[in-house]
Amino acid sequence: MVFDTKCSFVGLILLCFAIGFSGESKAEENGQLRGSEQIAFQKRGLEESIQIALKNSPDLKRSYAEIEQARLNKTEVLTHYLPSLDASFSRLKSESRIYSDEVGSFLESDTLSNRLNLTLTEGIDLQGKTIRSYKRSNYSLKSAEAAHEFKSSEIIKQVIDLFYLLQEARVSQKGYAATKARIKENKSLIETEIALGRRSKTDLGEIDHAAAQNEIKVLKAQQSIRSSLKQLGILLYGSSAKYPYTTDDADLSEPKFVQNWRAKIIEYNDAKIKDIVRARGDITSLENTINAANSLRRENAWKFAPDLNFKVDYSKDFSRTANDDDPSEEDSRLSFGLVASWNLFNGGRDYIQRRKDFHAQASDEFRYRDAFEKAVVEIQEQYEQLITQAKLEAATKILLESAKLKYESIKAQYQYGKISTTDLLKAEVDYAEAKGAVISEKFKFYRQYANLQHLSGKLRSLFN
Repeated sequence: MVFDTKCSFVGLILLCFAIGFSGESKAEENGQLRGSEQIAFQKRGLEESIQIALKNSPDLKRSYAEIEQARLNKTEVLTHYLPSLDASFSRLKSESRIYSDEVGSFLESDTLSNRLNLTLTEGIDLQGKTIRSYKRSNYSLKSAEAAHEFKSSEIIKQVIDLFYLLQEARVSQKGYAATKARIKENKSLIETEIALGRRSKTDLGEIDHAAAQNEIKVLKAQQSIRSSLKQLGILLYGSSAKYPYTTDDADLSEPKFVQNWRAKIIEYNDAKIKDIVRARGDITSLENTINAANSLRRENAWKFAPDLNFKVDYSKDFSRTANDDDPSEEDSRLSFGLVASWNLFNGGRDYIQRRKDFHAQASDEFRYRDAFEKAVVEIQEQYEQLITQAKLEAATKILLESAKLKYESIKAQYQYGKISTTDLLKAEVDYAEAKGAVISEKFKFYRQYANLQHLSGKLRSLFN
């Protein structure tokens, strides 16, 4: 067997990098995050993390409260069909002092008066206010529910994005950390060979330079991990101090939500995309918000109509004079009838309001049309990106297989002394980089698929 004892230093560094990414050396990633950064580590999977985020999200709690408020508003409108009953009671004491010619002195008397009044009022809805109010409250409820659903989908997408950014950073950090360990081992070997006169001090300087460059990559990967962990902590627990993941190896298994992905999406033509957008949570919420506003505008247009109420009024008076032999006097009255009221003139405010409503409605229509068209374009672009990403992932797998075959072939030739160490090192690096590229493109595909399902309004249903 022939060994190239004068292997170039570049080849040595390439070998270290290849060993790091091929997993032949255990990564020294434990202990990279120290002190308070290790306090609240808890290992969570993707689906569990999503459920925690949905449970703890302040945005979802706020939107749920808005849903409950909209439900109560809807129930409140129905009470307008019931009559109202008002009651009042008064108790008055009066004193009188009258001079009498017959008696030749002042006569004093105390009178105690009590009054009870009951009024029953039933509105006659000539304008259809109650029906329109009910429809408006129903639109508001649908809007709140759709907004809540879309916000849930958005939170799921954010968790998936951060989760796989974290996984990708872990893969890189593991390779760089292992390469760092291998460089350290080989530095000791080079120092020994320098002492024996087999290498020059230039090689030592080059390996120090390479170690510094690799250290920068290690630090960047660690920072990416920390950043992802902090953002996940905020998203899941509302605090960056609560890191929801350990620094274990990356999860390379295929998640459930992308299994059979081609069967879960349709071929996105213009007609189908528009149907999808109409049913999407944020578009549905906007549509119902506009419908509620239009209902209020129609109600404003009927302000010229009279208000008509049926009233029943009953009152009873009790009075008693202190010096009177008659213990009390009673007087009761019952009245009922229709009461109509018109607002004949209010300075032209009704006309101005109708003009404002007209322009506000036109503005809402443009706003809805703009949001709709943007959503259509977003889905079209994301679908094209997903298909492209699937092709890229397939291409990297082909490149990986090719790099593997090339590496195995060159390794066999090297064992028989037919090629140099440099060629073997290059093949090893190509193979390691091909494996890293497959993992990176796979994680990118997961994130883009989640984004497409989010934009299509279907991501939430994948995690029920």
